[in-house]
Amino acid sequence: MEVHVSRAWVTVTFMETERWQDQASCKGMDTELFYPERYATQSFEVCRVLAICRNCPVRRECRNEAIANGERHGVWGQTTPLARVQLGMPSAFETRDRSDWVAKLRGCGSLAGVEVHQQLGTELCTACAYAQRQSASKAVSDIA
Repeated sequence: MEVHVSRAWVTVTFMETERWQDQASCKGMDTELFYPERYATQSFEVCRVLAICRNCPVRRECRNEAIANGERHGVWGQTTPLARVQLGMPSAFETRDRSDWVAKLRGCGSLAGVEVHQQLGTELCTACAYAQRQSASKAVSDIA
């Protein structure tokens, strides 16, 4: 998806692209490998899976998808369920609605979206970068 932003208009163009899953290092592997019985980071099973993820070209996309979908099981994008909770995904024990979290993740184009990118360690998308610039320029004009 390409996003072109100017002061007067926003154009979004959807392009035919490969799904990120098609580029994953684990494509074609037995999925049971990624659902170990224990998630202790020192366990052999988890270390083996994390090693597969370590050099995966779509590790961020995989992790972000797991967080956005509230995936509570398995290793995704080199993260265990506990690691995803530490990155901000609601745990199974939290009472807040998961849809709030998904809505927050989809907050691109706002300062909330900028925060989500920072929490996930991802680069700002075009819409969030624009929102950040607009906020900074408004803050400067408010001071003057």
